[in-house]
Amino acid sequence: MKHTITIAIAAFGLGFCSQEAIAQDLYDTTVLRTMNFTFADADWETQLRQNYASQTNILADLEVEGDVYPDVGVRIRGNTSYTALPSGSQKFSLNVEMDYVDPDQDLLGYSSLNLNNGFHDPTFCREVLYNNFVAEFIPNPRANHVLVTINGENWGVYINVQQFNKTMLSTHFPDTSGLRIKCANNPNGPGLRYVGTSPANYSGYEIKNDGGLADPWAALIAVCNAVTNGSLADWSQIDEEFAVDPSIWSVVLENMLTDDDSYVNKGADFMLYRNPTDERTFLLQTDANETFTQTSWTVTKNFTSTTKPVLSHVLSVSELRQRYMAHFRTAMENLSWTYFEPKATALRNLIDASVQADPKKLYTYAQFQSNFTSTVILGGGGPFGGNLIGLQEFCDQRATFLNSTAELVASGPTILNVQASDDAPDP
Repeated sequence: MKHTITIAIAAFGLGFCSQEAIAQDLYDTTVLRTMNFTFADADWETQLRQNYASQTNILADLEVEGDVYPDVGVRIRGNTSYTALPSGSQKFSLNVEMDYVDPDQDLLGYSSLNLNNGFHDPTFCREVLYNNFVAEFIPNPRANHVLVTINGENWGVYINVQQFNKTMLSTHFPDTSGLRIKCANNPNGPGLRYVGTSPANYSGYEIKNDGGLADPWAALIAVCNAVTNGSLADWSQIDEEFAVDPSIWSVVLENMLTDDDSYVNKGADFMLYRNPTDERTFLLQTDANETFTQTSWTVTKNFTSTTKPVLSHVLSVSELRQRYMAHFRTAMENLSWTYFEPKATALRNLIDASVQADPKKLYTYAQFQSNFTSTVILGGGGPFGGNLIGLQEFCDQRATFLNSTAELVASGPTILNVQASDDAPDP
């Protein structure tokens, strides 16, 4: 009952948003706010670039809807979205710490902002569509769009992605004080594989919040041991350490919408949260800019990869594999352009004029217009270049491919009749 109660409380809590809170939602996809940054130093851009490796903030004042927030901390964020930018590009992603100087300062209840540059996405919409879709199933950051100006100059459209922190977790968990761990992007990620008892063997992980634990590394290692070596005959023992069902949902959604930077693909670029209420760890997501791209990932992608034991070990249990397929079928009910087109069109209409006027954008306005439906040639090599499938093409082709998978489209049982075992139960 402990697990059921926890899930019920988290879901029940979603219904208590006041009308005022909804109206002031920083991640409302129908609102395009302008964020005006003012740096005091003329060489602010040079400072940002010099501070990239050390992740050191510089100060700016931020004005939003007439309200001024002084002394926020600003730095460049991202990996290839910065290092693989074309020479001379100024469209870098930004991290903003509202409480960098004043610990009580926030923007509509949020102390940390992630403003992403639309790298490898001429539509600017993949991150918004993906994050908000995933958030309907599991705890996940939400996203929308903003306009940015810097020292009075138009810096164009940015994707505003919610920070994975206590504020985000509070929407889903009654206790947000738990252990938080990040596994950064890595083409050969550690994937929660158990590699012994020494914390030195787990350098691919970063403790973001120790959750008040005397030894947070021991908690991580226990999870890795459970998903790598846990009993398959009694998988409930794994579930005592690792929240199996919510984590299955996470890998299902990564696979279906083909998140390149993900547990499923790389065994990396994910978050872990240990819920203090039941002391189980949840596999959750981060980084969704390279999604909606690959139409032919198999539904069992990396199921034999021993470096990804959630797939190769946990999902080797027949019951859990069936559950994975059932969750996949549920998610696929909305894998269609009929579902995504109204959402994509609304976002496109909201930002269209601003994208056209964006002097810093990474791709052309014609590519922005076309990539909602059609493949575009981005040009150049490396992570920045190549061909990118259109959103409509992806939805159509991905659904067709998955519907050809026999195990996935197998018919489930049909309930023909429901009858009470006792017409007059005694409570």
